[in-house]
Amino acid sequence: MGSSTDFTHTIVNRELKKMYSPDLGWQIERAPEIPGVAIDYQVSRKRFGTKTAYPVCVSLNADVTEGDVAGMVQSVENAASAGINFDQPILFVPTGANVESVPEAIKVKELRAYKVLNGEVVWFRKNA
Repeated sequence: MGSSTDFTHTIVNRELKKMYSPDLGWQIERAPEIPGVAIDYQVSRKRFGTKTAYPVCVSLNADVTEGDVAGMVQSVENAASAGINFDQPILFVPTGANVESVPEAIKVKELRAYKVLNGEVVWFRKNA
């Protein structure tokens, strides 16, 4: 029997494949090993000599805090100092999460399988 973390990563992986199809050359890597960088996924593709890469993080909190955002921003900065240039970061959150502290530079995507009800994150739907 799988854990809730495995379930979450299955849902996130499915959403990423919808957004960035492997048939179009996108590669989705879970927890890439980049020193000083703590991201949940890296989505990338090399096309016409240009590499495009997106850092992806997952926050299953009802309120995304400035600390969550700062950690993501710090990871992107650490990657840049290591010579890895990321494009717009992506943050997955439960449906209805408070994302007021997330700057516009970070793309927020909702995980429909989770929802914030009465201030708590609950599993919402079997088929996301």
